Amino acid sequence: MKKSVFFIILFLAFIFTGTTLYAKITVEATKGEAAYKKGNQWLPLTKGQILQEGAKISTGVKSWAVLNINGDTLRIQQLTMMEIYSNRLTSTDKNTHVGLKHGTLKARVGKIGTLKTSFKISTPVATSSVRGTDEVNKQGFKFGNTVHVDSGSLEVEDRNGVTHTVEGNSTFIIGPNDPRPQNPLANERRKSLVSISDPNTTNDEKSSQELSGLNNFTGEADPGNSVLPNLPAKVNLEVNW
Repeated sequence: MKKSVFFIILFLAFIFTGTTLYAKITVEATKGEAAYKKGNQWLPLTKGQILQEGAKISTGVKSWAVLNINGDTLRIQQLTMMEIYSNRLTSTDKNTHVGLKHGTLKARVGKIGTLKTSFKISTPVATSSVRGTDEVNKQGFKFGNTVHVDSGSLEVEDRNGVTHTVEGNSTFIIGPNDPRPQNPLANERRKSLVSISDPNTTNDEKSSQELSGLNNFTGEADPGNSVLPNLPAKVNLEVNW
């Protein structure tokens, strides 16, 4: 009888003091080369695996992973590196903070009743706060940070500490070296520039180069060649007046 009373009191204490007992990060699914870092070693992610705060996750080409974080869904797209900074769940609030070094994250965050919900994604240039909506967050060394929300709203704090509200099928863009957010049509403007690359470059290689900010010729040249050969390049040019 005394033991039963003790456990009841302990259970009530957990509830009223806001326990983090039920905070949980589970790997729901993976495809391809999806790994997490344990110590100095990268190990494969597996379905059903439980992750802890501080876990670093990386995905390769045509690879992805899906995490369930306290009931919220985080899809880690290909060529992405991220870290779980913190994760808390109490009787009054739900608070998750992840870091995106480069790549793409898709977050689906639901709001449960009066439970205060905060799901933050930090990049080198901005931090977005998701509450009860879906977000697509892309970060690259070359193009900076792009945050898109289909419906609802979220807040993005730039590196200067200024908060911007993004709502209703809108996109927030801030370049890697820009002190202020860019015009939402910046991506359309970039499409008007001529892009020349090796015709043998695959789409996956192009995606990797875009994220890393490197072109085809930043690595070592072939051992038998001291200079790159002159090769013909095909250019499609469209001029709009």
